[in-house]
Amino acid sequence: MEAVLEELKQITEENKPNRTFLKWAGGKTKILSKILKHFNPSKRFVEPFLGGGSVFLNVKYDKYLINDINPDLSLIWSCIKERGPFFLERCCSLFTEENNKKDKYYELREKFNELEKNKKFRKYDVERASLFLYLNKHCWNGLCRYSIKNNIRKFNVPYANYKSVNCPTDQLHFCQSYLNKNHVTIENKHFKEIFDMVKPGDMIYCDPPYIPISDTACFTAYAGGEFTEDDHSDLLEESHKAAANGCKVVISNSFCDKTQKLYEGLNYEEIKVIRNIGKGELVKELIVTLGD
Repeated sequence: MEAVLEELKQITEENKPNRTFLKWAGGKTKILSKILKHFNPSKRFVEPFLGGGSVFLNVKYDKYLINDINPDLSLIWSCIKERGPFFLERCCSLFTEENNKKDKYYELREKFNELEKNKKFRKYDVERASLFLYLNKHCWNGLCRYSIKNNIRKFNVPYANYKSVNCPTDQLHFCQSYLNKNHVTIENKHFKEIFDMVKPGDMIYCDPPYIPISDTACFTAYAGGEFTEDDHSDLLEESHKAAANGCKVVISNSFCDKTQKLYEGLNYEEIKVIRNIGKGELVKELIVTLGD
């Protein structure tokens, strides 16, 4: 355990990875070197499950196609790219001592959920996206979870009661620069639609919601809908097609009986990582590779 912790510390300190502005369950910052060593040079990088974006922010390609099915995620990345300093200022204005209180958190969470009804109108984009960042930093462990009633999604993660919460100003500025100095296309689609857009030679990295390692560890609905075992099978099928068409595909997933069966016969590496959701336990994960 101590040896693994020291290894992860050395990776972080030596490589000094670019950090995302989000706190995200299953983030890859601490294991970037283990993932990136499997990547190939290419003209374009494709990431169908962007999440917090820690991998995307640490790769160098000519073009990028990034996507997440969670509309709040794709919206905040788009606002950072398109809305300029105004959006960043709006985000930071929410990080005050007054707003770091339980009653204020639930008031702003309700405001965010009310804006779900108006999400089709662009004039509400900045307000909703900035509130999403506020919730991400003030909720329990950066968890992203929704309930659905009458086809309306509602963010329902409880308040975390952190002593202080700072706006990730430096990370926001870096991400804004990174998005605008590179050729980046941001999508909000199902992963199958993204695979329909891939081209021969693309470098594709997939970090889907993991297959639970136990019945009590199930959390695969961060976008408001469950990611099923059939979805994992479909993703693997799409990955095989892309690899056959000249792409390199790398997939991250949990290490358990189901994933070993799913990826049987494929090249994969077992790695160890500390995950903060839950008890911060040391767990095994898989990095699966398809294509040359």
